[in-house]
Amino acid sequence: MFPFHQFQIGKRLIKTAVAVFMTAQICYLLNWPMIFAVITAIVTVEPTVDASIRKGLIRFPAAAIGAAFAMIFEAWLGPQPLTFTLSALSTIYVCNLLGWNQALVVSTLTAVNMIYVSEGHFLMEFVVRLGTTITGIVVSAAVNFILFRPNYMSELKTNLSQTYASILTQARLVLDRKVRTSDLLPLTASLEASLDKIQTLLEYQSADLRFKRTSFADLRKLVTIKKHLQFLRRILIYMETAVHSQDEHERTLCYQLLDSKIQKLQAKRHLLYSVK
Repeated sequence: MFPFHQFQIGKRLIKTAVAVFMTAQICYLLNWPMIFAVITAIVTVEPTVDASIRKGLIRFPAAAIGAAFAMIFEAWLGPQPLTFTLSALSTIYVCNLLGWNQALVVSTLTAVNMIYVSEGHFLMEFVVRLGTTITGIVVSAAVNFILFRPNYMSELKTNLSQTYASILTQARLVLDRKVRTSDLLPLTASLEASLDKIQTLLEYQSADLRFKRTSFADLRKLVTIKKHLQFLRRILIYMETAVHSQDEHERTLCYQLLDSKIQKLQAKRHLLYSVK
């Protein structure tokens, strides 16, 4: 039985629902087909406002290419299996050629969904499809900007604090020679994944700075987090080298550096509380 009590409705889910409703309502009032706009609205709700706008600017011309191929092949071959195949293949090929991989879903779905619904003049249908696509992009970007504007600072602080504690514990074990070579690889891989997640959140937070008023204190916090991240990555390098190196002098040097970094790591942990 599905544990419904554990299911939580997140902010992104709410934003997607609002974007879909508003997009469908606009298309309904304009008597436009909703399917293309709704598909675009769903995939345009990104983790950041910057990503919504940037990817939306790619998805619009990509959808136009897909719609154009659908119109051309349907006018030439009519609604048959080969029309769907050529429309999809041509759209995917051109998007890959232009490096628009993030727009493949929208452009391909626009192409194949357009074939059977082209009831009027081909040019008018093409213009309507572009109108529905840009409606989905604009509405999703606006909803992402206005409703629950992304802020990852709290999540950044939590993840950084937890990763600090984990790396400090494992670095002490390495320094005490309590970690075997075979155990270190999965250990450092897990810690690297944690640092990569922090890096992603940091990029999300930095990307949206242009869309809101930002104080010098906010910028300083992001710079501080970036320095913490670089410091932790260096410790991982020392841990790996200390265990895996075949050179005795190099291992000894890495253990000495690791000992120094652990002391700094303990001293730096209290600075995390200044990042709010």
